[in-house]
Amino acid sequence: HKPYCGSCAHPLTELDLLPVFGSLLIGHKCRYCGAHIPYAYLLTELLMGALFAACFLRFGFSQEYVLVAGAGTFLIILACIEINDRVIQTAPLVVA
Repeated sequence: HKPYCGSCAHPLTELDLLPVFGSLLIGHKCRYCGAHIPYAYLLTELLMGALFAACFLRFGFSQEYVLVAGAGTFLIILACIEINDRVIQTAPLVVA
């Protein structure tokens, strides 16, 4: 499936999908319908870029880099899902 605008369903081009710069170039709006693109997407892209840069500076391109960057990516995605949708449930703490 090709990426599309959540408002008008118009397929997005490569220019629309450039991380950070694409969002800044089009003014956080869909080029086709003008719908606002949430700043959370820009913040997530910046956070992911910072994670990968920090991991590379600390570990170089190694197994540790892949492990820490992968785990960090998973945690950032999990946090974004929770913040946006409030769907992650925690199990109740059972004390015996």
